[in-house]
Formats: sequence, C-alpha cells, structure tokens
Amino acid sequence: VRGAASGPQGDHAPAAKSRGRMVSVYAPKGGAGASTVDVNTAVAITLGGAHRVGLVDLDLQFGDIGVLLNLTSANSVADLLGQAAITDDIVNDTFTRHSTGLRVLLAPDDLSVVESIEPAQVTRALEQLRGHFDVVICDLWSMYEQLTRDVLRMSDQVVLVTTPDLPSLRDVRRVLLAARDQRLDDRVTVVVNRASGKAGFPLAEVQKVLERPAAFAIPSDGVAMTEAANRGLSIFDPRIRTKVAKAYRDLAGHLTGPAVRPAAAGQLSVTKANP
Repeated sequence: VRGAASGPQGDHAPAAKSRGRMVSVYAPKGGAGASTVDVNTAVAITLGGAHRVGLVDLDLQFGDIGVLLNLTSANSVADLLGQAAITDDIVNDTFTRHSTGLRVLLAPDDLSVVESIEPAQVTRALEQLRGHFDVVICDLWSMYEQLTRDVLRMSDQVVLVTTPDLPSLRDVRRVLLAARDQRLDDRVTVVVNRASGKAGFPLAEVQKVLERPAAFAIPSDGVAMTEAANRGLSIFDPRIRTKVAKAYRDLAGHLTGPAVRPAAAGQLSVTKANP
C-alpha cells in the first residue's frame, strides 16, 4: 500500500499491459500434424492484422517450427528462462520475426540445454509473455508429461489435433477424458487434420469414436502441404497452391473470437453424428 501511495499517480502512472490469450496446440499421436496446424493458424491470425501473435515451440527436444517457417536464430526458449522480468527488449532479442510479421520463439538446438529446463521455468515465462502479445500459441510435443499438462492447464484454449485413423483417435479420446478431470473440457477444440482423404474414417465415424463433435476439419492436401514444409513456407504463401487456406482462416477466427465451440451450420464446422 505504501509503495502504491508513493508511486506515480494519475496521468503519470504506467498503463498496465493487457493479458493476451494463450492457445495450446497438442496432438498426443506424433505425426498428426500439430506443428503444421499451429504454424498456419498463427500465420492466419497474423495476416488478419488485428492481433500481435507470438508462436512458441515447446517441443524442446526436436521442435521443427523453424524448419516449417524457414527460420533460424541463435536464441531460443532457453534464453527466456531465468529472466526476472521479460521486457520488450528481451522479447525483441529472443523472438525471430517471420516475413508475415509473426514473432516466433524457437526450441533450443543444443539437446544438452533441454535437460536443465524445468517446467515451472517455462510456465513462468509463458505467463509473462501474455503481456507482450494478444495471442500466444504454444506448440506442444506429443508426450503427455509434466510440461505438457502444465501448459494445457494454463491455456485459455486447447486445440487437440487428430487424424482420422484409429490410433490417433484413441489417444485423443484418452486426452479428452483427462481434460474432463482437469476441468479443461470447455476449453478444448477438436481439429481433424487430413480429413476427407482417401484413407481414414469419415467425420461422422470420427465423432462417434470421440463421443463429441469435431469442431473443424482440415482437408487432406498432401502434395501442397509437403511442398510447403520442404520449402519452409506457410500455406498462405502465393507460391503454394492449396485448398486448405480457408480452413485455417476459419480456425484462426474461432481462436481469436469468443472461446466457444463454433456452430454446426456452415463452412467446416460439423454436427455431432447421429448414433
């Protein structure tokens, strides 16, 4: 109280920073395309022009966000840890700027550095980053370990990514059950990646397995997505011709709007399958 009374008052008081929205993108089955989903969703939000977006690669051992966006940096997540306070200057020094304006914090290159990182250090840093961005998107690795659970709990929204095959659906269903126990269920958006392809279950069957609606479906477009990954380009780059751009714009709009599951009617939202 004394500190507040003696500090700057009225028009001279510093303005409090807003608390940005945190979104975690997670696929319990490796290879489901979670990194592709969060990279292109982050670019879609950035290109909308209304939000400052920070993308954080929390696959600390083998993160590939830098590869997907053709970015390199001498700095990484490890450089934020241990900072008493994360300032604008520190953010500018550690985050790499993509050509779209997206700010990206890469995973460490040195695996020996990863061994010393504690989950509590990461979550403290993420909490501070909310004050520097309107949206912080976290790319999680597939292991359901302490860091993953902690980040999921602190997130305003959780995007669970699955492909329409039984192993991936089984793992997502297990995470959904755990989410109910942790009171995360109302924050979860299920995204089916590579939907409507030649292989895999149709969306109605996916919903039966998960026992809940799939909020968004990303169409299968293997050739374009592989080309984008190999060239380090987002799917919004004019050099990539793909049919999935609208799906990512819809998902981006959902994540930056009210945190409610989208309605069934229209576009890529789907209704719950009849039993």
